[in-house]
Amino acid sequence: MSTDDVLAAARSFVQCKGIAALALVDIVTDRALAHVTGSPLAPHLHPDPEAAVEFIVGVVFAELLSPARHLTHEQIADYAAAAVHGR
Repeated sequence: MSTDDVLAAARSFVQCKGIAALALVDIVTDRALAHVTGSPLAPHLHPDPEAAVEFIVGVVFAELLSPARHLTHEQIADYAAAAVHGR
């Protein structure tokens, strides 16, 4: 499954849950992006800081909705970082 597929599925789920959940994801994304934009980390994010932060927030949000997963929080963080940092 591609990153676009994951993001599309997450957006679809959030939209089904209502505007409050969507607003929460947007708020967290905007706040996280404010800390990343212009930072030394920003040039290293793939494909760009905005998409990277949106992806990370989406992954974390989706994992919070499905706590009975096989991945640990550390694994989720490692996979998200690898995806946006190009490791």
